[in-house]
Amino acid sequence: MPSAVRQRSASPDGRSTKKARDDPARPIVLPEGKERAVLHEKYEASEPYKHIVVPGLLTDELVSRMVAEV
Repeated sequence: MPSAVRQRSASPDGRSTKKARDDPARPIVLPEGKERAVLHEKYEASEPYKHIVVPGLLTDELVSRMVAEV
């Protein structure tokens, strides 16, 4: 027999328990056009394994929040 669904209580400071909903993340903007082609060339030439660095993809603040959440 399924149990009743209970409303989640708010945190002691009155904010939602879901931090991600309180802080809208900035949108991730991927490179386009020539910049994307350059990144593709760098990926194909990378060694010892395939990889690229996408500048500006993650901010220090976002990484810190991810680490704190995990």
